[in-house]
Amino acid sequence: MRVETILNNGTEPFTYVSYSNSPLLRKLEVFYEEYDPAEGEEAAADSQIASTYSSKIASAKEAAGGAIPVGDSGAMLLPYEHLIDPDFVESRPLLWQWDEVAEHLGIVRSLKTGYTGRPLWCLYNPATGIRNGTTFSFFATITAAGPNFTGPAHKHVSAAINYILDGSGYSIVDGVRLEWGAGDIMLSAPGWAPHGHATKDDGAVILTIQDHPLHIGMESLIWQEDIKGGPILTLGSEAGFGTNLATVQNKTTA
Repeated sequence: MRVETILNNGTEPFTYVSYSNSPLLRKLEVFYEEYDPAEGEEAAADSQIASTYSSKIASAKEAAGGAIPVGDSGAMLLPYEHLIDPDFVESRPLLWQWDEVAEHLGIVRSLKTGYTGRPLWCLYNPATGIRNGTTFSFFATITAAGPNFTGPAHKHVSAAINYILDGSGYSIVDGVRLEWGAGDIMLSAPGWAPHGHATKDDGAVILTIQDHPLHIGMESLIWQEDIKGGPILTLGSEAGFGTNLATVQNKTTA
């Protein structure tokens, strides 16, 4: 529902990975497309109309009042006016400039085999709050793993799409070994399949996308960090896991 324009003002071909919820909307048979969306002054006028309309809605919510407690369990009743005008956090267009992200990759690349987590940064959008997402339905992470790094085997219900930006390695997913290198896309699925990743002599830089935040919202993010008898937890609905980062950092700096 927002106008988007992509312009290549360089001299080389520009390749990008795009996310769209249009397949979901088509599946739900509610797909809506603007063939001639407003721009410039038209868009500004539409925004002003929406702002005026919002002020009228606010007075309706004020008249309805807030939630009313029912009993002593924490249950509440909420007026209809709140359902059609839910509180929101603005989700603005964000840019993770590669040069600025790359400055921080050395921190995770220095982690060695034996670290019980994954050497990555999440491209975090603060509007998503506790969902820890890039959007409210998925997160994107940048992994920077050093040479011959072997991560622990684990499993979770969220599926992972891995785009190899640089380097090489392999993954073992449900007993199947998948070799990969720069330019490849590797899918870790089905969701609950045990899997782990390892790099080769050149290490790897990987963009990974998971539907992690969507599962947090549905209270279905079931996760097992240690598949050899470790606990199975529902992340976002109960306390999660820790790593040995403090121990590993002490060894690195010693």
